[in-house]
Amino acid sequence: MGPTDLSYAQRKDQLSMEGDDADEEALLQALELCRDQSERFFIYHRLGRLYEHQGQAEKAKTIYMRAINEGSDVPESYGRLAALYERENQWERAAIILEKTISNLGWFDEFHHRLNRLYRKIKRPAPDALIIRNELDAMRREAQSYLKRQRRSPIDMK
Repeated sequence: MGPTDLSYAQRKDQLSMEGDDADEEALLQALELCRDQSERFFIYHRLGRLYEHQGQAEKAKTIYMRAINEGSDVPESYGRLAALYERENQWERAAIILEKTISNLGWFDEFHHRLNRLYRKIKRPAPDALIIRNELDAMRREAQSYLKRQRRSPIDMK
């Protein structure tokens, strides 16, 4: 069975098992042979993680950006790129990446909370959609708290 004979799920499992010790050459070769866009995005992500593990942040950022610019559907690639920018105190760039994540892939609570934190750091007001999301989250927490309190109190049967 050749490298292109593996299904996306099999390849994903195989690459996941390799951890951060994946072989750069093998990943680059898989990228060349791969025709499935979703699988390519996953390979880009693995390659970015490998470069991060090797301490090559600039190479990792380049790979993550390539994946994102091609329309990656792997939210972790967006998250890793934002994290690299955050480590370098480039909060504006990190915020832009997280905004792009939400725009391209939808809401992810982890990114939503990180984006709120970044807006506070760069002293930029959150967009209306994010403010509404914050208010909805607060209302949900309040409702969950109320329901927990109700379950604890005995019901008066009189």
